[in-house]
Amino acid sequence: MLDPEQLYYDGKLWGAKDHKFWCLLSTLLLKCKPKSILELGAGRSTTFFAQYAYEADIPFVSIEESPTWYAEVYRDLRFMFLPGTYIRHVPVDPATDWYDKEYAENVIDVTAYDMVLIDGPTGKGRRDYRENKLVERAIRKSRMIIIDDTQRDDCRAFSRYLANGKGFQQFDISYNQRLRGQNHSVRYDENTVTILTSEWSDVVSLTVRDIYGN
Repeated sequence: MLDPEQLYYDGKLWGAKDHKFWCLLSTLLLKCKPKSILELGAGRSTTFFAQYAYEADIPFVSIEESPTWYAEVYRDLRFMFLPGTYIRHVPVDPATDWYDKEYAENVIDVTAYDMVLIDGPTGKGRRDYRENKLVERAIRKSRMIIIDDTQRDDCRAFSRYLANGKGFQQFDISYNQRLRGQNHSVRYDENTVTILTSEWSDVVSLTVRDIYGN
């Protein structure tokens, strides 16, 4: 098991969503009040989920493939006086190009999560979760699923699968993601995040309109 206290941030400027998305996420947590949360791929969203989960006393787990990023988010949580156990390191299996099955099963367990955010593993072609039994089991009772990077074919295919086959209403939101360019400059790429929900459609629709104006 990795010791996050012995790993250090590599100084890389990781992608970050714009402030409107964080307003949206925090508002949805407060209005929808999910009863359990699963996150595939840690990041700034982990701190939002962890704060909510701690205050609401609900189950939350985030899995992250990068050892250094896992350690960085772990330390962020501890700095906020939140449980570091909310985040778990789960490596990617090169044979399947997805999270190591044994590790992932131990972490995700048989829980049916109320809210799920999918932002991992990193890399193209890894996030079309159709026929992934572990993910299907985790989302079987989800009332909201958030899928990042749906401008990509694999992510978009999974979001359409859920919208068309599972009865979710789909909301596509464009945002500017900060990335590092050449010579340490900062550039912005336009990305898309998709929110799929069943009974919280009205809440999402109104909140998106209030924050994004559309």
